[in-house]
Amino acid sequence: MNWRWLRGKRRNEELSEEIDAHLWEAEREEREAGKSEEDARHAVRREFGNVAMAEETTRDHWGMRWLDDFRQDLRGGLRMLRRSPGFTALAALCLTLGIGANAAVFSSMEGVLFRPYPMVAHQERLVALSGTARTGRRDFRGRTSRTCRETARYSTECLSAKSWVRR
Repeated sequence: MNWRWLRGKRRNEELSEEIDAHLWEAEREEREAGKSEEDARHAVRREFGNVAMAEETTRDHWGMRWLDDFRQDLRGGLRMLRRSPGFTALAALCLTLGIGANAAVFSSMEGVLFRPYPMVAHQERLVALSGTARTGRRDFRGRTSRTCRETARYSTECLSAKSWVRR
């Protein structure tokens, strides 16, 4: 199993060695041109720029930087969670409740607003009627029943209501 991301440490060492070899070769050329060792080193470093920035840019071009960043973030997060288990439990509980509440609200809203009655042809004409008797039971007698009949008289479709009264 010789995956690229498992060889990251060796690859970084090779990159550092390559940059050091490049800088050493450039310093040698500057010394051969007649500069002192210290002046040659400063001139090469000034021309090359920031070594750490060059290494980071090269790692970015390798394309696996995101994986390394994710791994480092995950390790740091797990370390912090291990240090404070109470906070970890509270955070997990809050996330669980928040996600559960969101799922419940959005699934009920989807059922009510977006797909209320898929088998009904003209949903915009659908009316729900409800009434409550003085006894507290739901009932379609009296005034509510007359209102239903009057509404049905103007409608071209059939209106049906049934009273569910327990005796």
